[in-house]
Amino acid sequence: MISAYRNDKSSPFETLTKREREALNLEAEGHTSKVMAGMLRLSPRTIDHHRANLLRKFEMKNSVDLVNFAVRNGFVNSTE
Repeated sequence: MISAYRNDKSSPFETLTKREREALNLEAEGHTSKVMAGMLRLSPRTIDHHRANLLRKFEMKNSVDLVNFAVRNGFVNSTE
């Protein structure tokens, strides 16, 4: 799957909204929806909606795979 993004001219990261990027970065830091919602002054349900959009855009089945993919490909900085 990763090679498909490398061979394509665009990546899903280019289609992300500002809020989706913020949510992805906070997700990579390990924050819960409730904490992320407080930080971004949104409802937890809105955060869950952003997470669902991220999973769909990156064609991932869960947040762990999404974060691993994002860190591996330089979309977010590793928090380690």
